[in-house]
Amino acid sequence: MGINPLSNFVESEEETVILEGQDIFFLTGCKAEKYVYVEDRNCAGLYEILFEKIYPGKEIKVFDYFDGKANIIKRYKELENAKILNSKIIFLLDRDYENKFENRNYRTLHGDTFKSLKLNPNFRIWEKTNIENYLLENKDTVNKAFRCASFKGIEKFQNLLTEDKYVLIQAIFKELSLNYMVSHLFEGKFKKIPLSHIKIPCCSFEKEYTYMLEILRVHVNQNKNNYYQEIVDIENKDFDKIVEEFRASFNEETDIDGKQMLKWIVKFIKDESKKICENGEKDCSSISEDTIKAFMLTLLSEEQLSRIKSELRLI
Repeated sequence: MGINPLSNFVESEEETVILEGQDIFFLTGCKAEKYVYVEDRNCAGLYEILFEKIYPGKEIKVFDYFDGKANIIKRYKELENAKILNSKIIFLLDRDYENKFENRNYRTLHGDTFKSLKLNPNFRIWEKTNIENYLLENKDTVNKAFRCASFKGIEKFQNLLTEDKYVLIQAIFKELSLNYMVSHLFEGKFKKIPLSHIKIPCCSFEKEYTYMLEILRVHVNQNKNNYYQEIVDIENKDFDKIVEEFRASFNEETDIDGKQMLKWIVKFIKDESKKICENGEKDCSSISEDTIKAFMLTLLSEEQLSRIKSELRLI
Protein backbone atom coordinates (compact mmCIF):
# COMPACT_ATOMS: atom_id res chain seq x y z
CA MET A 1 0.00 0.00 0.00
CA GLY A 2 1.35 3.44 -0.95
CA ILE A 3 1.93 6.20 1.56
CA ASN A 4 -0.52 9.08 1.45
CA PRO A 5 1.65 12.22 1.08
CA LEU A 6 -1.17 14.31 2.56
CA SER A 7 -1.21 12.34 5.82
CA ASN A 8 0.91 12.55 8.94
CA PHE A 9 1.24 9.63 11.34
CA VAL A 10 2.27 10.20 14.95
CA GLU A 11 2.66 7.09 17.07
CA SER A 12 2.49 7.01 20.84
CA GLU A 13 1.90 4.37 23.48
CA GLU A 14 -1.77 5.37 23.59
CA GLU A 15 -2.73 5.69 19.93
CA THR A 16 -1.68 6.58 16.43
CA VAL A 17 -2.85 10.04 15.37
CA ILE A 18 -3.59 10.30 11.66
CA LEU A 19 -4.07 13.70 10.08
CA GLU A 20 -4.92 14.26 6.47
CA GLY A 21 -5.20 17.36 4.33
CA GLN A 22 -3.33 19.63 1.96
CA ASP A 23 -2.01 21.65 4.88
CA ILE A 24 -0.20 18.59 6.28
CA PHE A 25 1.70 18.21 3.02
CA PHE A 26 2.95 21.81 3.26
CA LEU A 27 3.57 21.78 7.01
CA THR A 28 5.73 18.66 6.85
CA GLY A 29 7.29 19.03 3.39
CA CYS A 30 7.90 22.74 2.76
CA LYS A 31 9.92 25.48 4.38
CA ALA A 32 7.87 28.65 4.49
CA GLU A 33 8.62 31.29 7.11
CA LYS A 34 5.04 31.19 8.39
CA TYR A 35 1.91 29.09 7.80
CA VAL A 36 -1.29 31.05 8.35
CA TYR A 37 -4.77 29.57 8.72
CA VAL A 38 -7.60 31.99 7.91
CA GLU A 39 -11.34 31.67 8.47
CA ASP A 40 -12.79 32.43 5.04
CA ARG A 41 -12.78 29.71 2.41
CA ASN A 42 -11.14 30.48 -0.95
CA CYS A 43 -9.58 33.76 0.18
CA ALA A 44 -5.90 32.78 0.23
CA GLY A 45 -5.17 35.09 -2.71
CA LEU A 46 -6.46 38.09 -0.77
CA TYR A 47 -4.23 37.39 2.22
CA GLU A 48 -1.23 36.65 0.00
CA ILE A 49 -1.58 40.14 -1.51
CA LEU A 50 -1.71 41.62 1.99
CA PHE A 51 1.27 39.64 3.30
CA GLU A 52 3.36 40.48 0.25
CA LYS A 53 2.70 44.18 0.88
CA ILE A 54 3.63 44.13 4.56
CA TYR A 55 6.28 41.38 4.42
CA PRO A 56 7.83 41.73 0.94
CA GLY A 57 9.97 38.77 -0.10
CA LYS A 58 8.88 36.59 2.82
CA GLU A 59 7.32 33.21 2.05
CA ILE A 60 4.03 32.91 3.93
CA LYS A 61 1.73 30.00 3.07
CA VAL A 62 -2.01 30.61 3.57
CA PHE A 63 -4.50 27.82 4.29
CA ASP A 64 -8.07 28.83 3.48
CA TYR A 65 -9.98 25.52 3.37
CA PHE A 66 -11.09 25.24 7.00
CA ASP A 67 -14.25 27.31 6.84
CA GLY A 68 -15.16 29.27 9.97
CA LYS A 69 -13.73 29.89 13.44
CA ALA A 70 -14.87 26.56 14.89
CA ASN A 71 -13.07 24.57 12.17
CA ILE A 72 -9.89 26.63 12.51
CA ILE A 73 -9.72 26.04 16.26
CA LYS A 74 -10.51 22.37 15.78
CA ARG A 75 -7.54 22.14 13.37
CA TYR A 76 -5.31 23.84 15.93
CA LYS A 77 -6.19 21.21 18.51
CA GLU A 78 -5.63 18.42 15.98
CA LEU A 79 -2.15 19.74 15.12
CA GLU A 80 -1.38 20.13 18.80
CA ASN A 81 -2.41 16.54 19.56
CA ALA A 82 -0.39 15.27 16.59
CA LYS A 83 2.73 17.11 17.83
CA ILE A 84 2.94 19.10 14.58
CA LEU A 85 2.21 22.50 16.09
CA ASN A 86 5.10 24.96 16.29
CA SER A 87 5.75 28.72 16.43
CA LYS A 88 5.67 29.06 12.62
CA ILE A 89 1.98 28.09 12.51
CA ILE A 90 -0.49 30.93 13.06
CA PHE A 91 -4.29 30.87 13.25
CA LEU A 92 -5.77 34.23 12.23
CA LEU A 93 -9.32 34.73 13.51
CA ASP A 94 -12.01 37.29 12.86
CA ARG A 95 -12.73 39.08 16.11
CA ASP A 96 -16.50 39.03 15.46
CA TYR A 97 -18.17 39.74 18.82
CA GLU A 98 -16.50 37.30 21.20
CA ASN A 99 -14.51 40.24 22.58
CA LYS A 100 -17.71 41.54 24.19
CA PHE A 101 -17.88 38.39 26.32
CA GLU A 102 -14.26 37.30 26.44
CA ASN A 103 -14.58 34.95 29.42
CA ARG A 104 -17.43 32.88 27.96
CA ASN A 105 -16.88 29.32 26.75
CA TYR A 106 -18.44 29.50 23.29
CA ARG A 107 -19.14 26.27 21.43
CA THR A 108 -17.24 27.65 18.44
CA LEU A 109 -14.11 28.04 20.58
CA HIS A 110 -14.06 24.36 21.57
CA GLY A 111 -13.68 24.99 25.29
CA ASP A 112 -11.39 28.01 25.03
CA THR A 113 -12.35 31.60 25.78
CA PHE A 114 -11.64 34.66 23.68
CA LYS A 115 -9.32 35.89 26.42
CA SER A 116 -7.29 32.66 26.43
CA LEU A 117 -6.96 32.69 22.62
CA LYS A 118 -5.66 36.27 22.71
CA LEU A 119 -2.87 35.08 25.01
CA ASN A 120 -2.06 31.99 22.89
CA PRO A 121 1.10 32.64 20.80
CA ASN A 122 -0.26 30.57 17.90
CA PHE A 123 -3.30 32.84 17.48
CA ARG A 124 -3.80 36.31 16.07
CA ILE A 125 -7.19 38.03 16.30
CA TRP A 126 -8.11 41.11 14.30
CA GLU A 127 -8.71 44.16 16.50
CA LYS A 128 -11.70 44.98 14.28
CA THR A 129 -14.55 42.63 13.43
CA ASN A 130 -12.88 41.22 10.30
CA ILE A 131 -10.41 42.14 7.54
CA GLU A 132 -13.13 43.92 5.55
CA ASN A 133 -13.38 46.57 8.29
CA TYR A 134 -9.86 47.70 7.38
CA LEU A 135 -10.76 47.91 3.69
CA LEU A 136 -13.75 50.11 4.56
CA GLU A 137 -11.82 52.66 6.61
CA ASN A 138 -11.94 55.06 3.65
CA LYS A 139 -15.10 55.25 1.53
CA ASP A 140 -13.10 56.54 -1.46
CA THR A 141 -11.16 53.27 -1.54
CA VAL A 142 -14.34 51.49 -2.66
CA ASN A 143 -14.92 53.92 -5.52
CA LYS A 144 -11.28 53.77 -6.60
CA ALA A 145 -11.33 49.96 -6.55
CA PHE A 146 -14.35 49.87 -8.87
CA ARG A 147 -12.72 52.37 -11.22
CA CYS A 148 -9.54 50.29 -11.29
CA ALA A 149 -11.45 47.06 -11.87
CA SER A 150 -13.67 48.44 -14.63
CA PHE A 151 -10.67 49.37 -16.85
CA LYS A 152 -12.79 51.87 -18.78
CA GLY A 153 -15.56 54.32 -18.09
CA ILE A 154 -13.46 55.82 -15.32
CA GLU A 155 -15.28 59.14 -15.40
CA LYS A 156 -18.66 57.47 -15.52
CA PHE A 157 -17.90 55.38 -12.42
CA GLN A 158 -16.20 58.28 -10.66
CA ASN A 159 -18.29 58.43 -7.49
CA LEU A 160 -21.03 55.82 -7.38
CA LEU A 161 -20.81 55.59 -3.60
CA THR A 162 -21.44 59.13 -2.39
CA GLU A 163 -20.82 60.34 1.14
CA ASP A 164 -24.50 60.64 2.05
CA LYS A 165 -25.25 57.14 0.78
CA TYR A 166 -22.27 55.70 2.62
CA VAL A 167 -23.38 57.30 5.90
CA LEU A 168 -26.87 55.79 5.58
CA ILE A 169 -25.49 52.36 4.64
CA GLN A 170 -23.28 52.56 7.72
CA ALA A 171 -26.30 53.46 9.86
CA ILE A 172 -28.25 50.47 8.51
CA PHE A 173 -25.35 48.13 9.23
CA LYS A 174 -24.88 49.53 12.70
CA GLU A 175 -28.40 48.35 13.48
CA LEU A 176 -27.81 45.04 11.74
CA SER A 177 -24.51 44.50 13.55
CA LEU A 178 -26.16 45.20 16.90
CA ASN A 179 -28.56 42.39 16.01
CA TYR A 180 -25.58 40.15 15.17
CA MET A 181 -23.92 41.09 18.45
CA VAL A 182 -26.95 40.05 20.50
CA SER A 183 -27.28 36.88 18.44
CA HIS A 184 -23.63 36.10 19.19
CA LEU A 185 -24.20 36.39 22.92
CA PHE A 186 -26.84 33.69 22.78
CA GLU A 187 -24.93 31.56 20.25
CA GLY A 188 -27.51 31.74 17.50
CA LYS A 189 -30.61 31.16 19.63
CA PHE A 190 -31.48 34.79 19.09
CA LYS A 191 -31.84 34.65 15.30
CA LYS A 192 -29.87 36.90 12.99
CA ILE A 193 -31.65 38.90 10.32
CA PRO A 194 -30.64 37.37 6.97
CA LEU A 195 -28.69 39.73 4.72
CA SER A 196 -31.25 38.96 2.01
CA HIS A 197 -33.79 40.98 4.01
CA ILE A 198 -31.82 44.16 3.32
CA LYS A 199 -32.96 45.24 -0.11
CA ILE A 200 -31.15 47.65 -2.40
CA PRO A 201 -33.21 50.85 -2.09
CA CYS A 202 -35.31 51.51 -5.15
CA CYS A 203 -36.34 55.03 -4.18
CA SER A 204 -34.41 56.60 -1.32
CA PHE A 205 -31.97 55.54 1.35
CA GLU A 206 -33.98 57.41 3.96
CA LYS A 207 -37.00 55.19 3.30
CA GLU A 208 -34.79 52.11 3.29
CA TYR A 209 -33.27 53.09 6.64
CA THR A 210 -36.72 53.63 8.19
CA TYR A 211 -37.85 50.28 6.76
CA MET A 212 -34.77 48.51 8.17
CA LEU A 213 -35.30 49.97 11.63
CA GLU A 214 -38.86 48.65 11.63
CA ILE A 215 -37.70 45.16 10.56
CA LEU A 216 -35.11 45.18 13.35
CA ARG A 217 -37.65 46.36 15.94
CA VAL A 218 -40.10 43.59 15.04
CA HIS A 219 -37.32 41.01 14.87
CA VAL A 220 -35.89 41.97 18.27
CA ASN A 221 -39.31 41.89 19.92
CA GLN A 222 -40.13 38.46 18.47
CA ASN A 223 -36.82 37.03 19.65
CA LYS A 224 -37.11 38.70 23.02
CA ASN A 225 -40.50 37.08 23.57
CA ASN A 226 -39.20 33.68 22.46
CA TYR A 227 -36.02 33.66 24.55
CA TYR A 228 -36.67 36.20 27.27
CA GLN A 229 -36.26 33.86 30.26
CA GLU A 230 -33.15 32.24 28.85
CA ILE A 231 -31.64 35.67 28.23
CA VAL A 232 -32.31 36.71 31.82
CA ASP A 233 -30.84 33.43 33.12
CA ILE A 234 -27.61 33.77 31.10
CA GLU A 235 -26.76 37.40 31.80
CA ASN A 236 -28.87 38.11 34.88
CA LYS A 237 -29.98 41.31 33.15
CA ASP A 238 -33.10 42.57 31.47
CA PHE A 239 -32.89 42.08 27.72
CA ASP A 240 -33.52 45.74 26.93
CA LYS A 241 -30.68 46.65 29.29
CA ILE A 242 -28.30 44.37 27.38
CA VAL A 243 -29.21 45.96 24.04
CA GLU A 244 -28.89 49.43 25.58
CA GLU A 245 -25.37 48.65 26.83
CA PHE A 246 -24.37 47.26 23.43
CA ARG A 247 -25.65 50.37 21.68
CA ALA A 248 -23.81 52.69 24.09
CA SER A 249 -20.49 50.88 23.59
CA PHE A 250 -20.86 50.31 19.84
CA ASN A 251 -17.99 51.61 17.69
CA GLU A 252 -18.89 52.12 14.00
CA GLU A 253 -15.30 51.63 12.88
CA THR A 254 -14.55 48.40 14.72
CA ASP A 255 -17.91 46.77 15.55
CA ILE A 256 -19.82 46.95 12.27
CA ASP A 257 -19.79 43.64 10.41
CA GLY A 258 -17.53 44.82 7.59
CA LYS A 259 -17.78 41.54 5.71
CA GLN A 260 -21.54 41.87 5.28
CA MET A 261 -21.43 45.62 4.74
CA LEU A 262 -18.88 45.37 1.94
CA LYS A 263 -20.86 42.56 0.30
CA TRP A 264 -23.92 44.83 0.28
CA ILE A 265 -21.96 47.87 -0.98
CA VAL A 266 -20.57 45.86 -3.90
CA LYS A 267 -24.08 44.83 -4.92
CA PHE A 268 -25.31 48.42 -4.57
CA ILE A 269 -22.53 49.83 -6.79
CA LYS A 270 -23.13 47.17 -9.41
CA ASP A 271 -26.79 48.13 -9.54
CA GLU A 272 -25.91 51.83 -9.70
CA SER A 273 -23.53 51.20 -12.61
CA LYS A 274 -26.33 49.54 -14.57
CA LYS A 275 -28.49 52.64 -14.21
CA ILE A 276 -25.93 54.96 -15.81
CA CYS A 277 -24.79 52.68 -18.63
CA GLU A 278 -26.45 52.98 -22.01
CA ASN A 279 -27.72 50.02 -24.03
CA GLY A 280 -24.93 47.58 -24.70
CA GLU A 281 -22.37 49.56 -22.71
CA LYS A 282 -20.39 47.52 -20.23
CA ASP A 283 -21.20 48.15 -16.57
CA CYS A 284 -19.63 46.87 -13.32
CA SER A 285 -21.97 43.92 -12.85
CA SER A 286 -19.44 41.28 -13.92
CA ILE A 287 -16.79 42.41 -11.42
CA SER A 288 -16.56 39.97 -8.51
CA GLU A 289 -16.45 40.92 -4.86
CA ASP A 290 -13.06 39.20 -4.52
CA THR A 291 -11.66 41.36 -7.33
CA ILE A 292 -12.89 44.52 -5.59
CA LYS A 293 -11.34 43.40 -2.30
CA ALA A 294 -8.01 42.73 -4.02
CA PHE A 295 -7.97 46.22 -5.55
CA MET A 296 -8.96 47.73 -2.21
CA LEU A 297 -6.01 45.99 -0.56
CA THR A 298 -3.60 47.47 -3.09
CA LEU A 299 -5.00 50.94 -2.29
CA LEU A 300 -4.39 50.79 1.47
CA SER A 301 -2.11 53.56 2.68
CA GLU A 302 1.32 52.99 4.23
CA GLU A 303 -0.11 54.08 7.57
CA GLN A 304 -2.91 51.49 7.32
CA LEU A 305 -0.48 48.74 6.32
CA SER A 306 1.81 49.65 9.21
CA ARG A 307 -1.07 49.30 11.68
CA ILE A 308 -2.09 45.93 10.23
CA LYS A 309 1.52 44.73 10.39
CA SER A 310 1.77 45.69 14.07
CA GLU A 311 -1.45 43.82 14.79
CA LEU A 312 -0.44 40.62 13.01
CA ARG A 313 3.14 40.36 14.34
CA LEU A 314 3.83 37.46 12.00
CA ILE A 315 7.52 38.11 11.41
